[in-house]
Amino acid sequence: MYLCRVMAVLAACVLLPVACGMHENGPAEQLVSGVVMPSGAEPYAPGAELTVTGEGFAPDDRILFEIHWTGGSGSFAPEGYAKGVFGTVTALTEHSVSFLAPAHYPASTVSVILFRGGDMQTLGRIRVADGVHEPGLYALVLSGAGTMQPVRIDPATGDAAPFGKPVAVGPLHSVVSASGSGILSGLDGDGRLVAIDLVTHRPTPEEGGWLALGTVNPGEVFRFGRGKEPGQLVMSGSGSRMWNLPESLSVEMLEPYPVVRASSTLLLSALRLLDGTRAPLELSLTGGLQVGPAVGADALIPFRGVGRRSDDAEGYELFGGYALSAGGTTFLRRFDPVEGSLGETLAELPGTALSLTELAAADGMPATVWLLCGDGDRRTIHGFDPLGGDVYTFAAPEGCSALVGVQ
Repeated sequence: MYLCRVMAVLAACVLLPVACGMHENGPAEQLVSGVVMPSGAEPYAPGAELTVTGEGFAPDDRILFEIHWTGGSGSFAPEGYAKGVFGTVTALTEHSVSFLAPAHYPASTVSVILFRGGDMQTLGRIRVADGVHEPGLYALVLSGAGTMQPVRIDPATGDAAPFGKPVAVGPLHSVVSASGSGILSGLDGDGRLVAIDLVTHRPTPEEGGWLALGTVNPGEVFRFGRGKEPGQLVMSGSGSRMWNLPESLSVEMLEPYPVVRASSTLLLSALRLLDGTRAPLELSLTGGLQVGPAVGADALIPFRGVGRRSDDAEGYELFGGYALSAGGTTFLRRFDPVEGSLGETLAELPGTALSLTELAAADGMPATVWLLCGDGDRRTIHGFDPLGGDVYTFAAPEGCSALVGVQ
């Protein structure tokens, strides 16, 4: 997983000099002079804010990293490098540039490069400590006024342990994590995307106005929101899409839960209708949509699972489903994409579903569906294995508001 992410970065680096017109050997003269790098006595923590001073920095300057590591971390590549990694610039004046040390790599030696309109100048080198994130099941726990604490859950025992420091964000919904990113992304009450880095523990609010998030492609978080015309639902990401809802429906009816990819061409969401009922929503990546029959439910949250093939052939298939909650009970039901309706019940769980995620085993298959359910002030975490039908149940941490699987 990590290796795939690095290879993707490397592939981009191969193209970067050509696409951007970079001078591989640097400009004929220095871009800045009198460069003073931060002290290199000890490795810096991933995400630490560092400052390089000098003369001649320009308003559009960017920072580029060339990262080299040896003796890797866990299953990560034992030796390797990543080039073409742009850093996050936090401050820039004529006399200095401040940026965040790179995260999500093993302990590394990092070349810090100034990038200006295709020209590059190596400013110096720093050392950065190990910053590979830990995959697993995480809960977001409201830990105080305006703060959120990520908590790591042991799927085998239910043991919960705070992970890192509380971050200054309020409740988030539609929480997802792009595969390999080590970042939790959710929407706040204003529809702003807030990204919480599990390595640097920094929240990064972005633009607002979104209704839901989804990992349509494993390595990317897609945003869903309003289009320019009434009734238009748009998906923003590397592959943008637009759908037109029937005239009787509005985009604001979209439920605030992650949109899931149930097949190669089908996305699942849900709508809350004006009469209080809810309806499945199919979004085709090839065009068109379908609204399923309305059901009386307190919650209708889409999920995807991996199960035995329904045609009796060997192997597995990906399928979509919904967690339907009514009368204090949650039913996990398969979804029939042909009929556009809910099918067989896979499991019956106590409580009303509040959040739902999936977490694959170490080998990537199959995925376990994890739910956070509420029953008054009591909250419970349930894990469901679509292959064997097993259910795992344990108490959720106090204040738990969302679950997310991190690969």
